[in-house]
Amino acid sequence: MEPGKCFIGGGMYMPSGPTLQRVRMYIAKNYKQLQKIINVPAFKKMFGPLIGGDELKKIPR
Repeated sequence: MEPGKCFIGGGMYMPSGPTLQRVRMYIAKNYKQLQKIINVPAFKKMFGPLIGGDELKKIPR
């Protein structure tokens, strides 16, 4: 390992449809709180920008 060349991630692997829907709804309802957290300078310095990664091909129903 070397500085800047590794990372740690977390998440859910293949959640069921209902579980995924609950997670999405929670994020949608609490988006302002999430924005406040990820825009704190100390958070950005520690974790960098949270942009990129996998994106959905179509909008969920």
